[in-house]
Amino acid sequence: MKTEQSVLCTLRVSFLALLLAQGLCPLRAGEKVPNAKGIKPGDRVRITIGPAPVTDGGKTLAVLKAGAELVTVDVEERRVKVTVKGAGEAITGWIENEHLKLATPEPPPKKAPKEEKGAPDKPAEKAPDAPDEDADMVTVVMTIDKAQRGELESLHITGCGADQTGKLKPGETKKLRLKKGRYSCSYVARLGGGFEIAVFHPTVERDETWDFTFMRTQTGVSCKRQVAPLRDVPKP
Repeated sequence: MKTEQSVLCTLRVSFLALLLAQGLCPLRAGEKVPNAKGIKPGDRVRITIGPAPVTDGGKTLAVLKAGAELVTVDVEERRVKVTVKGAGEAITGWIENEHLKLATPEPPPKKAPKEEKGAPDKPAEKAPDAPDEDADMVTVVMTIDKAQRGELESLHITGCGADQTGKLKPGETKKLRLKKGRYSCSYVARLGGGFEIAVFHPTVERDETWDFTFMRTQTGVSCKRQVAPLRDVPKP
């Protein structure tokens, strides 16, 4: 009897060891799912795809450009929590994994090889300038405030190689990466039972925000677009 119990105990220990080795052991109570990119609290991360929204409870608190570095406060499987220090109070919110990666420390500069005595000095070779792929690209962020009841349907933007369609509802944000130049934008603005079909031709030369507002008129709906510089941290 004791021999059978000893064999069963040995089999159980071996089975648990196999599960741990294969990463199949279930999480314990209170244990969090690790971040999909291996990021841990306290790690320094870099924004690689901007603009990156910082959100909390479905509300956008800030928008960060590519290149910004931050230190994580907490992590989940597909997002990390960070604290953004702007001109006013510090803002804490979540950024999705797709916008960032671990910030690797820069390697120390290589020591120049020792030159042999009597060897002639070689002229330093100038490294070719890397092409700036983002020089002709700008970011356009389109928004409709949550307080607005209207929405944009059949939104269509063409020009400079772009051909994008979609919709924009209150509280949503649509981010586009466009080349500098002139575009043709058409949409159907709808508010309740009324609607307006509109076309405008913006010239985009910088990062900017388009805020849409709606008004009910005697003949239907009037939709206006207000252009402003791209906001990194929205005002409270």
